[in-house]
Amino acid sequence: MMGGQKATASDGALIVQSSGDTIVNVSNVDMRAVIEAMADQLPKFAAVASEIVEKRLSAFEEKIIKRFEQSETSSIQAFADPDFQYLLGRAQHAYARSGDELTADVLTDLIAHRSIQTERTRLTLSLNDAVERSAYLTPNEFAELSLAFLLRYTKRTDITNFEKLVIYLRDNAGRIVPEVSRSESSYNYIAAQSCGSIQITRASLMDILTKSYGGVLSLGTDRERFAETLGDDFPKLYPDVVGPCLHDQSKLQAMAIDKSSLESFLKQRGLEGKTGQIWDLHSQSFMQEQQFIEKALPLYPEVRELFAVWNDTQMHRLTLTSVGQAIGFANLKRLCGVEADLGIWID
Repeated sequence: MMGGQKATASDGALIVQSSGDTIVNVSNVDMRAVIEAMADQLPKFAAVASEIVEKRLSAFEEKIIKRFEQSETSSIQAFADPDFQYLLGRAQHAYARSGDELTADVLTDLIAHRSIQTERTRLTLSLNDAVERSAYLTPNEFAELSLAFLLRYTKRTDITNFEKLVIYLRDNAGRIVPEVSRSESSYNYIAAQSCGSIQITRASLMDILTKSYGGVLSLGTDRERFAETLGDDFPKLYPDVVGPCLHDQSKLQAMAIDKSSLESFLKQRGLEGKTGQIWDLHSQSFMQEQQFIEKALPLYPEVRELFAVWNDTQMHRLTLTSVGQAIGFANLKRLCGVEADLGIWID
C-alpha cells in the first residue's frame, strides 16, 4: 500500500497492486472464463501444429530418400525390418518436435548407418539409442561429441609430416570448435544423456596427438644419445628404424608415426625387444604445446582457439560412450565428410 490507502477484496478474488494503487480484482469465475476461452483456441493451435508437423515430416522424408540413394552406405532392405521401422518412427517424431536442421541431418546419417546393420549387435543397439538421444541435444553438445570423437578416438593413417597433421586439424577440428560451449553445464548434460562421462583426470591434447602422431612431432635427438642406447653401430643394426629428424636434419628420430607402428616394424626384423628403448628416447624430443602452436600458426591461424577450448572447458575430461561416439561420428561426417566404419570403435 502507498499513501495510507487500503485495498480490500472479497473472498476468492485476487488483488494486484501497483505503485500507483492500481487494483485488479479477478474472481474464480473470471479465471475459469479465461481458461475456457483458451481451451476454445486449442483446435486452431492443433491445426497450425499439424500443418507444421506435416511440413517437417515431408522435409525429413526427402532427406531420408536422398540419403538412401547412396546405396554403398545404406540399405533399402532395412525398411522391411520391424526394429528399423520403429527406429524410423522415433526419428520422425524427434524431428517433428524440434524442426532443427542439424538434428535432421544427424538423424538421417544415423539411420543410414543403422540400415546396413543386419544383426543385433552392440553397434546396432548403440545406433538405436543414438537416434533417441539426438533429439535432446543442442548444437553445442553435437560439437563437443564430435570434437572428442575426432581427437580421442580417430587416427589418420596418411599423416606423414607435420603440415598434413596441422591441415587435418584445421579442416576438421577447426569447423567444430566455434560451436563448442564453454559452459560446464553442457558437458554435464552430455553425461546426463548417457552420451559421455566426465573423468577425474584430465587428458593433455599434446599427449593425445603425440600418442597417435609422434613421428611428425619430434624435434630430434642427438646421434650420441641413440649411440648410448643402441650402440655405435646402430645405423647398421637398425636400418630405416632411426633417421634424420623431420624438423632438424642435424638430429635423429624414430622413423615411425607411433609406438605400435615402430613395434610392428621391428618385429618384422626380429628386434621387437628394442621398441621400448627406441620409443622412450624418441618421445623425449616431442614438441610441447607452445612449440606446436607456434609451428602450426602459419597453416592454422586459429590453432590457439583449439587448445583454449580443450584446456579451459571439460573437453579434457570428456570420454564418450558408444552412443556418444555414434552421434559424434554422424555429426563429424555431416560437417567434414569423414568416412569410416563405425564398427571400428563400437564392436
